[in-house]
Amino acid sequence: MERRQARLSHHLASRDPLTNLLNRRAFLAALERARSEASSGLAEHVLVLFDLDHFKPVNDQEGHAAGDRVLQQLAEMLRASLRDEDVLARIGGDEFALILRCCSLYQACRIAEKMLVAIEGMPIRIDGRLHAITASIGVRALPAATGELPAADVLMADADQACYEAKRCGRNRLVVAYQ
Repeated sequence: MERRQARLSHHLASRDPLTNLLNRRAFLAALERARSEASSGLAEHVLVLFDLDHFKPVNDQEGHAAGDRVLQQLAEMLRASLRDEDVLARIGGDEFALILRCCSLYQACRIAEKMLVAIEGMPIRIDGRLHAITASIGVRALPAATGELPAADVLMADADQACYEAKRCGRNRLVVAYQ
């Protein structure tokens, strides 16, 4: 019974309560493990950060409950489209992060482009009103190397800068952070 309670407590502490995806703290721990694997030359991974474009009008016009439903639907759609080994998290408001494990940068960009299409094509109809949502994506490779990669927070900052560049360049696109 105690072990079950401990597992439940750990699960609740590592999850976003709205989407049941990993939360920021749990995601950063997973990113640190992926960084360590890549630095040791064991595997190549890719970090993907994205946030939703034009999400604020959904909350402002339809209310936060409607916005929450959109985030839940998005989480379900993404979970269904990713591999079991990939790591998906909601790290804040309408911001999400993903580790594509054992994945090349080329493969990751193809996956991210499919995500863009899927998000744009997600039907968001609330009380008869249609809302268009897209995403801006920043991608940062964690190449298999025989040396230290930057710290997890630096990798996140690199991907975040790429995400902001995608927004600045017109949204609904991805930008790769080149190191």
